[in-house]
Amino acid sequence: MAKATKKTSSEVLVNKTSSATRDSLADYIQEISSRTQLPEESMIHSVIAINQILSRQETVELLDEELKSQLRETWLKLKAFGIQLQDPPLLFGLPEDFMKEELAN
Repeated sequence: MAKATKKTSSEVLVNKTSSATRDSLADYIQEISSRTQLPEESMIHSVIAINQILSRQETVELLDEELKSQLRETWLKLKAFGIQLQDPPLLFGLPEDFMKEELAN
């Protein structure tokens, strides 16, 4: 009998985002948000999951304002827990001092 292999979290993330529809992406974002209610170990998994969503063109194309809002709320929760993160421009826009930093360099 073949032994079942357990998938790594990165394999699960790729599978969840590779053939995403808007509804499956909405469910996944809700799952990510619910993880922020769990112990601290799941916080980093939530950050990785959001990064995975924002890094894949096919999932970015599915993001409407409602889903972006849910991701923003989850991102802010993670920051409130003390995780030091930079806000992704896709969700929060460019920082006000963006051009100032570019000109200074």
